[in-house]
Amino acid sequence: MAIIPQISIFDNTENFDNLGDLERVKIIIENVPDDEVLAKLRKDKDYRGRKGAGLEVLINIHWTQKVLQHTTISETLRELRRNSQLRKLIGIQNDVVPSNSALTRFMNKLKKHKIDLKEEIFYTQRDVLMELLPDYGKESGADGKYLDSYARRENKHKKKDGRRDRDAKYGIKKKFYKDKNGKERIKEEVHYGYRNHLLADVNYELPIDYEVTTANVNEGKVLDQMLKKERNKKVISRCKSLTADKGYDSGKRIKKLEKMGIIPIIDKRVIVTEETEILRTVYYDDRGNVNCYCPITAEKRAMAFNGYDKTRDCLSYKCPAKAYGIKCKGYETCNCPVNTVVKIKREVNPRLFTQVARDSYKWKRYYNKRTAVERINSRMDVAYKFENHTIRGLDKMKICVDITMIIMLTIAIENIKLGKMDKIRSLVKCA
Repeated sequence: MAIIPQISIFDNTENFDNLGDLERVKIIIENVPDDEVLAKLRKDKDYRGRKGAGLEVLINIHWTQKVLQHTTISETLRELRRNSQLRKLIGIQNDVVPSNSALTRFMNKLKKHKIDLKEEIFYTQRDVLMELLPDYGKESGADGKYLDSYARRENKHKKKDGRRDRDAKYGIKKKFYKDKNGKERIKEEVHYGYRNHLLADVNYELPIDYEVTTANVNEGKVLDQMLKKERNKKVISRCKSLTADKGYDSGKRIKKLEKMGIIPIIDKRVIVTEETEILRTVYYDDRGNVNCYCPITAEKRAMAFNGYDKTRDCLSYKCPAKAYGIKCKGYETCNCPVNTVVKIKREVNPRLFTQVARDSYKWKRYYNKRTAVERINSRMDVAYKFENHTIRGLDKMKICVDITMIIMLTIAIENIKLGKMDKIRSLVKCA
């Protein structure tokens, strides 16, 4: 039989020298600037918290829930009841843990007073991050993520009682793929709930701005609003490129980004399958690929991108026989060798012929960075527990996403100050 030594009844539970996993909670609680939010809540004479568990404790519980990766607030409360060190850390006095209803009332007060945590805290933290990282926001990416509702479908009951989701809407996600014959097809997925529209830095994998809407709101329109927002003027002025998938494809959007000095790296939907002629043997397709055909054998070859001419606003392409040394039977009679290069003015199709050619290595290098935004979405699912959430209502979803984004930036700021650049994106290893 294992003999367990007697535990001392004088054990000091307030010792914070060795917090272990709770070090993450300490980092967030001490460094999130939530004083102004609490000051606004204190103006409500009917709601100032309770003795031993004031407003500071209630908001700290919400930070703790995300940091400790709990799916529901009930899990956090159970942890508080059995962990005296955590209770002392977040400021609970007399070991009185608040009830579920106390946390619900706190959330309702946030919604009642329309307290925008993004405006109050997120943008403040982002300004700090901009000072610490001079190249933060230089290369950005955009993506939309569905946050499916805990409810499965629309509820017939219209009365609001907190038990049903009355705000969620249906949204359709289009997935583009190629079939066996190489033709582009579209597969549609139906989602019921909400959508987080994210603009992020693709090098540091940190959010720049975001917007939570119902699932039926178009992601392209929300991106346009974020680019025009006065609060984003400073960080957008740093931006040199923006990467996005086919859902953001728009001629007007591409022109607007170019006027702002931002290189658009936006994938294009295939609308026309036929190729368009430029010269006698040179054609381009609806994906921006420029090809030439041998006048004798009719063999198709991709032309070599030769750079962008800013003065003439055109793209130049080299004959593949000259660029790669390929043997071509029709080389002497082809149009390409006569003019050395083929120049295509962007005004032919500005949506297709962007400043960085779609079939160039530079385009692929930029576009591959778009996966950084998807990794942020993945962290929301896995680390911050949005994959299996119990959130009902648009207002509460916005608050939960606000808390998540604020924690992301706070972790990054504190680790940059400590020189731990390898931990700026990690929730688990941040301490």
